[in-house]
Amino acid sequence: MNVWGTAKKISLGGMVVGGLVIVSSLSFTGCLTDDKKSTDTTKVPVVKDSTKTLSVNVGAQGNNTLGSFVEFTTFTVLKQAAAEAASASVDLIFAYSGSASSSAVYSPDAAKAGIDGGAGLDIAKNLTTANKTELKTVDAAKFEAVVTVEGLDSLYASGVVEAKGRLLVSKGYVFAAKSAAGKVIAMKVTDVTTSTTGEATISGKMKK
Repeated sequence: MNVWGTAKKISLGGMVVGGLVIVSSLSFTGCLTDDKKSTDTTKVPVVKDSTKTLSVNVGAQGNNTLGSFVEFTTFTVLKQAAAEAASASVDLIFAYSGSASSSAVYSPDAAKAGIDGGAGLDIAKNLTTANKTELKTVDAAKFEAVVTVEGLDSLYASGVVEAKGRLLVSKGYVFAAKSAAGKVIAMKVTDVTTSTTGEATISGKMKK
C-alpha cells in the first residue's frame, strides 16, 4: 500500500504512524472578506421632518390690546398699523361676525370684500394687499395625531375647502389653512371669548 500517496490527499494536518494515517482536525476562527463584494445590507433609516407647535393670542376688531392679524411665516400676530404697513404678510384675520353672531377666522380677501354681499370688516379696508388664504375644515382626531410634515400635508389634503373664506369658530374648533405663498398650517382654537372685544388662543402645527 502506498502510504505516502494516501497522506498526500489529506488536506489538513495528520501524520503517519505504523503505516496508518492519523488525521487531526484544525479549527479556524474569523472570516474572509472581499472588498469588491461586500454583503453589508445595512440601511440608513429615513428621518421624516417633524412639525413644531406654536400658539398666538388674537383679539377681535374691537379689542384694543391684542392684534387681529396673523402671519404664517413665523406664526405671529400683527396689530392694525403694522398689518396695514405690511399687508402682504397678513394670512389670517380673527374677528367677530355680527351677521353670524360668532367668532370667526377670515381669509384677508374675504374679510375685505365681505361675505354673501355684506360689507367687509372695517379693520381690513385699508389692507393694500388682501391675500387669499385657503381655509379648510379638518378632522379633529387627525389633527391631534399630526407630528410630521407628511402628516400635516395629508391632513390638509383631506380637508374640505370653505369657499366663502370664513370659518365660524368656537373652543376646540380645528381647521387648516394654506397661505398665498404656499405655507400650510393646521390650527386649533384652544380658548375663545365671543364678542366684538373678544379674544382667542390659536395653537398651530407647522413645518419647522
